[in-house]
Amino acid sequence: MTMYGKMKLKIVKNILEEKINAGQINEVFDIITRLKTKRVMNLLKKFDTKTSTELMDKLNKYNQKEGK
Repeated sequence: MTMYGKMKLKIVKNILEEKINAGQINEVFDIITRLKTKRVMNLLKKFDTKTSTELMDKLNKYNQKEGK
């Protein structure tokens, strides 16, 4: 996770987008949950609306489950 936290957002977005296109959105979600909130928000701004919405919905459900 340290690697994703230090890379430029554009590169991280491209890597995660490839994973999403390969059907690995749950893996992308696992990565996102370990990043800092500010970084996640900046990253979500770079995705298309559909992908950002899907990931935000997953994050909301995760946060409600975890009591955050």
